[in-house]
Amino acid sequence: MRIVFQFAFRGKLVLPISYNHILQGFIYSNIADTNIRKFMHDKGFEFEKRRYKLFTFSRLIGNYKIDEMNKIIKYESPVKLEVSSHYDDFFIDFTTSLIKNNLILYDQDIYVENVEVRFPNIKPESRIRMLSPVVVYSTDESKKTHYYSPGEEKFYELIRENLRKKFQAFSGSKVDNFCFSIKAFIEKQKQVITKYKDFIIEGWMGEYLIKGDIDLITFAYNTGIGAKNSQGFGCFELIDDTFQS
Repeated sequence: MRIVFQFAFRGKLVLPISYNHILQGFIYSNIADTNIRKFMHDKGFEFEKRRYKLFTFSRLIGNYKIDEMNKIIKYESPVKLEVSSHYDDFFIDFTTSLIKNNLILYDQDIYVENVEVRFPNIKPESRIRMLSPVVVYSTDESKKTHYYSPGEEKFYELIRENLRKKFQAFSGSKVDNFCFSIKAFIEKQKQVITKYKDFIIEGWMGEYLIKGDIDLITFAYNTGIGAKNSQGFGCFELIDDTFQS
């Protein structure tokens, strides 16, 4: 499931250029149920000693100007934020909380102007566009992180393997005949460097073609592709698609 929130505010919404951690904190702080919030923040769904939160979100969508000197971004009202998850309890609680409460984002008052629930028309072959960068990496024995790019086959192999593990973490059972593939749809993808707290993360925007089982593509749409989804990476939209609202 995906929900598109439209937020309005007075004047400009001013944020640091790298604001993923701010949006992530905003999401966690607006989960009203203590048990759900603790589960999503501290535990998540486990598989092979890894924990997956199974939600993702887009970058803020709207008109903005970047102040490079002060390293800030200024948004005009309104802005949209797309949030996806495969965990319905989280979605119901989070959405209800946003509608009921007075909201503060980075010490600035905002309010929900519109809410749209989207149920995508998933097909076995879909063209997608990233709404937040897809991140693919591995860590060697010395704890050194290697990020992969769309020009490397390993990039697509790890996306597929990551999705398999997340799906098994949620379903609790082994997946036979895991039918999912992804490749770049256009030759050039845009690299995006994001500072998340004290870490530098390399990701890629652009368009890709995914093929596979409809349930797996739906799961990928709901949870994001690649790594670090709950930090605001790997959220995508379906291109030239229709939605049921």
